[in-house]
Amino acid sequence: MRATNRFWTVAALAGALVVWATVLGRPLPLVGAAGIVAWLLAQQYRFVRLVEDSLGSLTVDHSVSRQRVPADGTTLLTTSVDADEPLPLSTHVQPSVPAGADSHSDTFTIERGDRTNSHSFDITWPVAGAFTIDPPTLTFRDALGLFERTVQTGPERAVQVQPRARRNVHVGEGGDLVAVGVGEHETGDTGSGLEPADIREYVPGDSINDVDWNATARLGELHVREFETETDRETMLFVDHRATLGAGTPGETKLDYLRQVALAFVDSARDLSDPLGCYTVGDAGLTGTYRPSANADRQLDIRRHLQAVSPTETTDRTHDRQPSSPARAQAVQQRLATDDTDFGRRLVGYFDRPEAYVERVAEDPLVAAVRSARAGHEGANWSVILTDDERETEVREAVKLARRIGTGDGGVLVFLAPTSLYEPGSLADLDAAYDRYADFERFRRSLAAIDGVSAYEVGPADRLDAVLASGRRQWSGGGR
Repeated sequence: MRATNRFWTVAALAGALVVWATVLGRPLPLVGAAGIVAWLLAQQYRFVRLVEDSLGSLTVDHSVSRQRVPADGTTLLTTSVDADEPLPLSTHVQPSVPAGADSHSDTFTIERGDRTNSHSFDITWPVAGAFTIDPPTLTFRDALGLFERTVQTGPERAVQVQPRARRNVHVGEGGDLVAVGVGEHETGDTGSGLEPADIREYVPGDSINDVDWNATARLGELHVREFETETDRETMLFVDHRATLGAGTPGETKLDYLRQVALAFVDSARDLSDPLGCYTVGDAGLTGTYRPSANADRQLDIRRHLQAVSPTETTDRTHDRQPSSPARAQAVQQRLATDDTDFGRRLVGYFDRPEAYVERVAEDPLVAAVRSARAGHEGANWSVILTDDERETEVREAVKLARRIGTGDGGVLVFLAPTSLYEPGSLADLDAAYDRYADFERFRRSLAAIDGVSAYEVGPADRLDAVLASGRRQWSGGGR
């Protein structure tokens, strides 16, 4: 409860009467001051009781027209207040709007003696993520304007704002689009299922229901048709959303494009009832851990989490884009061992512990996430790593470690966002952009050359086309 300015004005009058009585030495002003104080206390007690009675009779609700909306979409929020009896106090209602949303909501009032009122207004959601609309705020005021009390009451409402799908997405290898849809897979085994695979001669023990009578009539002997078997493919997603994944224009960042690929895997797993797990990685380490599950609600949680993640703030820890490997460190050490200069003797100390490389890489967030997923995990598994090309050594080590997850025939899919396609102003010099893309392509191919690994580029198709066109002009013009 808060006393208003009018209350303090009346209280000041009582104080003035006390001063007057003290100065003049007369008791009558004191009686007046005591009367005013008693009246204020009575009004305060009455106000408290009326507020409690009002809250007991009120039903506060607010509803949204839809709980899932695309970024920049709009929902209609309706806030309503109903009372069982006419309200003894004037009640002002302030609807709640989450930070990050835009609206022109206004306070509306239920006048003293009224029982109900409602208000509707639009909310625009410019940013993707999970939002909670808090209960509205009610402010009660007495008829004399002496007191007011603010209460937040009513239910919360959740709104999921989905990123708008990128229409300009390229997923491929060296500029060529990937041949199959993201997340699709074939089993490679035959047996009972839905998709026809092949026909073969009948052997004792085959079910008569499997006989292909058309093939039998054509070939003159009993033949059965085999079908593609339906098997689960367990998939583990590793989604990098560190600071470098924020490169690009708003809504067109590395993370925005990689997120769309990750969501395609979630949708595929849901459609095929495949187990799916997910690890998300920020600059400080893991930001989300979901063990593999085929449960639809669990996969919906993964989808919501991926829609909500944003690039994290970088830490003080720096990283080298291409740190030395143990072999390279050892080779440099051997060359420096024969260098008798002061510089050589001083520098050799930095290369005398190649194992420090292993220790440092093991601490990198992406490698640590893969190691965490690998601990105690068994079974056939596909690992999907989504990141950029800023930390080549870390990515390579994470890929090698992911190959050893599980004991089945799973593989590793790597989706990389080339920095050269996202840097502001990178297309101002197309020749330089092509050179950077060529460096990326060499890195992507080096990953794809690892047994059991497929590596793809993910980025805006129009920017990639411009970079590749520049490369073709360089080659055709004899510049290479």
